[in-house]
Amino acid sequence: MEKFRFLDAQRKRETVDIMGLPVNNLTLESAVATIEDWSARKRQDPALPGRRIVTANPEYVMTARRDPELMRLIQEADMVTPDGVGLTVAAKLFGTPLQGRVTGVELSLALARRSARTGLRLFLLGAAPGIAEAAAANLRQQFPGICIAGIFSGDASPAGDAETLRRVRDSHADVVLVAYGMGKQDRWAVRNLDLSGAAVSIGVGGTFDYLSGQVPMAPYLVRRLGMEWLFRLITQPWRWKRDIAMLRFGTRAVLLSFVKPFTRKKQPAVVPPTEFEGVQSLPGGDNRKQLA
Repeated sequence: MEKFRFLDAQRKRETVDIMGLPVNNLTLESAVATIEDWSARKRQDPALPGRRIVTANPEYVMTARRDPELMRLIQEADMVTPDGVGLTVAAKLFGTPLQGRVTGVELSLALARRSARTGLRLFLLGAAPGIAEAAAANLRQQFPGICIAGIFSGDASPAGDAETLRRVRDSHADVVLVAYGMGKQDRWAVRNLDLSGAAVSIGVGGTFDYLSGQVPMAPYLVRRLGMEWLFRLITQPWRWKRDIAMLRFGTRAVLLSFVKPFTRKKQPAVVPPTEFEGVQSLPGGDNRKQLA
């Protein structure tokens, strides 16, 4: 267990600072491997604490800058993935490029694929009534053999915690995909994850809307080019406020890119304790290192 604690601490250091948010520099594959590792360890030792994952985008960053509580919840998370293309662009501007994006949709699909192969138990929590059920039906069709342990739209407020906890506990889920939206899903996880018996909670925002087909997903090429924001503006013009947040984020990122070279401090090399010499990396590698 001491070896695991050291490796977890090292993983947590491997982050890129994006305006106060510690964003993990990792790939989709290493994120999935880490989640599987956390789930396996939790099954072996149910007393272990649950792990919180935040899938962050520019809107998250700008909201957290105005909401100290949300900023703290994100900073204390066990993993923060770069969901929005704005974060990868900002990281490159800051001279600390990320390996790529790990979006809520892509992470959910990757876990669904692994579930069909390994039996990883997934619980779909949140979204509007009927949306999670439709998402689950599509996932079962796409990934035969997937283990969806439970589905519940639930209530993001503390008033709904008791019923939600009962359902998650009874399902023996490994991973809870929480689709309550920014802030609400993070607070739900802080209140309930350790009581639920699940190993991991992942805030996935509007992912179920896409997986259910309720909201059209941008074509593959558009996603590869990082132009989902333009596709969303065309197909969902009523969500223009989100794109305003991205514009504000981009403006700030450009300004900070001129300032950072003069303020960045050189970080000392991290030397592992001698008792951990020769310890092999966990699946997914050591995913955190302070880069900024």
